[in-house]
Amino acid sequence: MNANFLKYRSTRKLTTTVENRTVYSGDFAELNIFETGEVAEKVPLQFDFPIIASMLTGKKIMHLEDKPAFDFFPGESVVLPSNEKISIDFPVATGTSPTSCLALGIDPEKIRETVELFNNKTRVHYENDQYEIDDTTHHLENNEQV
Repeated sequence: MNANFLKYRSTRKLTTTVENRTVYSGDFAELNIFETGEVAEKVPLQFDFPIIASMLTGKKIMHLEDKPAFDFFPGESVVLPSNEKISIDFPVATGTSPTSCLALGIDPEKIRETVELFNNKTRVHYENDQYEIDDTTHHLENNEQV
């Protein structure tokens, strides 16, 4: 396992009103549940591994490197590469109606292994190229296909 993968392994739960974080860790993945119970601006966040984050409740304004800020609502997800620096605004969070989000991190080596396995098992001569990992950020609106 990548030694840098579980950056917060020793901290199972952080109890603050800004980015209260609960972590469920495994050998190759980590599920983070974030809840924010007060209005806040420019809260920094960075993971040492790729993340897919999905909004559950409330609203965030996401500030990503080299991208314009965007509103982030329930039913939307964002895929972030390793070490992407972000800052987040929480314009509507309250103690009785917190903003909440899930963030799933997967060990980058496990992702590479899976892509390699996929390439080896699905290759049809001359019909497809090798698939590669896309290290860019993507903002997704969830729909039936997602």
